[in-house]
Amino acid sequence: MSLSLKPFLIAAASACLLAAPLTASAQPSAAAPPPPGDPGYGPSTLPPPDYVNAGVHVGPERKGLLLGFGIGAGGMESSDGPIECVDCSDSVSGSLDFHIGFMLSPRLGIMYEAWGAGQRLDSAQSVTLVQVLSMAAAQYWLTPRLWIKGGVGSAHLFERYKQTMDGKKIDTGIAGMAAVGYELVQGRKYAMDIQLRGGSGSYDGLGDRIHQGSLQLGLSRYEVSPMKPMWQPPPVPSRR
Repeated sequence: MSLSLKPFLIAAASACLLAAPLTASAQPSAAAPPPPGDPGYGPSTLPPPDYVNAGVHVGPERKGLLLGFGIGAGGMESSDGPIECVDCSDSVSGSLDFHIGFMLSPRLGIMYEAWGAGQRLDSAQSVTLVQVLSMAAAQYWLTPRLWIKGGVGSAHLFERYKQTMDGKKIDTGIAGMAAVGYELVQGRKYAMDIQLRGGSGSYDGLGDRIHQGSLQLGLSRYEVSPMKPMWQPPPVPSRR
């Protein structure tokens, strides 16, 4: 059974098309003034419970350091077609990513992104094909929960052997990736999301491109404390 990356690409394109109308609807609207107090009892001094956060989304305070990881499953394929596992009931690959960076604004973050995928090549799992994409990436929140990400960098292709617990590097090339995600759970300092990823490595030595795609669960943490400068000038004494 082979697993093609076409469903991942179709789903990612659909998510991006749906993001445009959501962006406009997610903008905070002006809150209505609190209703007047009941006649005969004087004006109301406290707004109703829903008025305080009316039209304002309460979610993570995204600023400062950004740190996170994700884990999931998907598939790998070359330019000639899906990479299959011989004598296996399926050809699902494992996927793991890690990122660390900094929020330039509450909606835009830049980061280092490492994303690896591994596909076993036989039923005994004696040989596993591993591709690691090491990239500089940017992530942008279209709405308070929906985000997109893109990155470019280097691709590294390996073979890992189970019996000897070592591996062999096959080639190094150019990498690119794109992802879309939706935050399911949000806190003040963290968010848990579901994300769809697609990426590839182009190898001149092999004359081939290796693609990988995955559906993942991710967790990100935001450092809300402002970063302090390494050096501050001494205070100027006041003159009396």
